[in-house]
Amino acid sequence: MMSVVPYVPQAQAAYVGPRPRRRAPRQRVAAKPSSGAISYRGPARLPMSTSEKALDTVQLGIYGSVASSAGGVISTVFSAGSQATSSNDWTSYQNLYQEYRILSMKVTLVPWNKNNQPTASALAPVLSITSRDSATALSTLADTATYDSVMIHDPSTRFSRTIKMDGVDEATWTLTSTTPAAAGTLYVKLYSSGNVASTTLYDYLTICVVQFRGRK
Repeated sequence: MMSVVPYVPQAQAAYVGPRPRRRAPRQRVAAKPSSGAISYRGPARLPMSTSEKALDTVQLGIYGSVASSAGGVISTVFSAGSQATSSNDWTSYQNLYQEYRILSMKVTLVPWNKNNQPTASALAPVLSITSRDSATALSTLADTATYDSVMIHDPSTRFSRTIKMDGVDEATWTLTSTTPAAAGTLYVKLYSSGNVASTTLYDYLTICVVQFRGRK
């Protein structure tokens, strides 16, 4: 009778060659909204201006400062329409295109008291909101606190607020020849009281992502 010897697989030798290269992941590029889109979910800042067929999506910025009133109050309204059209580059795009719309606005504020101008005790906390329906400035802390979008900010650190296009009204194309208020449906508002009076308290940078079409 023949004996059966069980098969025992031999261990494979370890691989000692070079390690295979891993493919770098593809970078995802946020799609720009089409001319018929009514909402924007892309970045609040663009890596560079982009042009796709008949649409040109650009970033327009403006730098400024926020000062308190004689009573130590800050009640500031940032309108996307006026901010975008106040940019130094606005005239160039206005001369090139017939229509525009604003996809987003991001406002970043930096307090002067970081450099002890003035001292930290001269600043009070700031309330901020985003709004889509009114350019009216905020008038009291109590009213400001009732908004769904309200946030409170430490006056000794920088902070930002962003609002993006969302809805038919905001997505409507506007003639570049019209007044800035025509596209001013996106707002960021600030309110603070108890600050040092009549003093520049914050510097700000506003970044608007704007889409143009209809090259002249």
